[in-house]
Amino acid sequence: MLLFLQNPGNVVDKEEDKPLTIVETVLPADGITLTLDDGSVIRLDEQANGIISQGTGVAIKKTSDAQLVYEGTRSSKNLSGQTEKEILNTIRIPNGKQFRLTLPDGTRVWLNTASTFTYPVVFGAKERKVTLEGEAYFEVAEDKERPFFVSAHDTKIAVTGTHFNVSAYSTDRSVITTLLEGGVNIMKNASVAKITPGYQGITREGNDEITQYKANIENTMAWYN
Repeated sequence: MLLFLQNPGNVVDKEEDKPLTIVETVLPADGITLTLDDGSVIRLDEQANGIISQGTGVAIKKTSDAQLVYEGTRSSKNLSGQTEKEILNTIRIPNGKQFRLTLPDGTRVWLNTASTFTYPVVFGAKERKVTLEGEAYFEVAEDKERPFFVSAHDTKIAVTGTHFNVSAYSTDRSVITTLLEGGVNIMKNASVAKITPGYQGITREGNDEITQYKANIENTMAWYN
């Protein structure tokens, strides 16, 4: 399936004239759900063609070629120049399924089984923030003016343009960040650790310490490969 989120119209930044996001997965998308900002839940495998949701200035259409298109007039800023309330969407992946998506800035995300991923329909002007529970591999689009942050439980990962994997299943009681390319800073309360390619940083529940180890890239990325 190809989930194509079209730019919702009159925007301020030129970047926002491009499609907001593309989400790809192999059909059928059994059990994969998209939750809108108003709490509405859409099962991607149960939708007929046409408009499946309207609200917050955006219409979501399912087309005959297995796409979801976001259309509307919503801007990331209102007429006074102030940033509007962030509009969030959430993808939930059931057991045994995987999913891929491209965020508004061009960042590509591969979601592993039993994962939940929350992201804004339009990123803000100063930073890009997403939230993960489960496991995901990121290829972050470079944007020096807007750092990219991944929140996973009580851990925050800051990047500017890099390839990395985050495993943050609640049952593991830890967050494991494995860096393949670029650089990331892992933050937990007052602790900060800079990770270099080929290594992983680990934070554990109830402990602010950030430990680093040489990563077994092949094992870590087996689910993705």
